[in-house]
Amino acid sequence: MSASSAIPASEVPYSGPALAAAFRREESLQRPRQSLRRPRASIYENCSMRMATISGGPWEPGKTISSDSRLEGHYDRQRVLFYSAESLRNFARDRTPPRTFDSLQDDVYNGVIDICEAVHSDALERLRTTITTAGQLDVSGNALVGVTKVADKQGICHQLANDDRLIWRQEA
Repeated sequence: MSASSAIPASEVPYSGPALAAAFRREESLQRPRQSLRRPRASIYENCSMRMATISGGPWEPGKTISSDSRLEGHYDRQRVLFYSAESLRNFARDRTPPRTFDSLQDDVYNGVIDICEAVHSDALERLRTTITTAGQLDVSGNALVGVTKVADKQGICHQLANDDRLIWRQEA
């Protein structure tokens, strides 16, 4: 194309800043806004109510985990486990074939569900036993085996609880 037959920049529908703006508009249509999606971490943040009921007794508005020193350290450790599993989920999303992480979640679920559904003295004991079992699971059949830590497998239990696949407090 010769210089004389080139279309002037003013007649090009999208060029320079207009092209960048159009790309941003198109991109925003393809990806849901972060603020519209419920962040996974907030699900766990809202589980302080669950933790309070796990310890026995009903949830009371304003009750915090820090009001029970027995649970405060446990809750902090569980947060670390949850975020470890979330980090692995993001790693798998970006670097492995689809459903690789889902398959790992299924492996953990299948390895702990009988323990979780067994009779326990209370919900906290159920949670602790289930998480301990998850940490001991062999997940060598999954593509993420080389990067999966004990904390990841234990944190997956909390993800499964968020999805109502594991229930810590069984109703009588």
